[in-house]
Amino acid sequence: MMPTRIVVRAPIPANVWLLGEHQLRCGDAADPGAYTSVDITIRRWQSLTRKAAQLARTGKTFNEVAKERASIASPDAARRPAATAKREAA
Repeated sequence: MMPTRIVVRAPIPANVWLLGEHQLRCGDAADPGAYTSVDITIRRWQSLTRKAAQLARTGKTFNEVAKERASIASPDAARRPAATAKREAA
């Protein structure tokens, strides 16, 4: 069976996420909301399969990359409990 390819425009050009035998290829997007679409897609896949999506070029898992992005967006985010961060985001 050939791997399924889903193409979604995302902020970081040429990212390829490995979702088991599938690939999620991201282009270059001007819309910052594109992260949301990609993140939702990957989180749903991980939830359904109980597997970790991997960034092809680095081998990092989606959760590792998401944690790095969160700490860059808010330097103290990594030190706050998740519940506190969620309340502040709302």
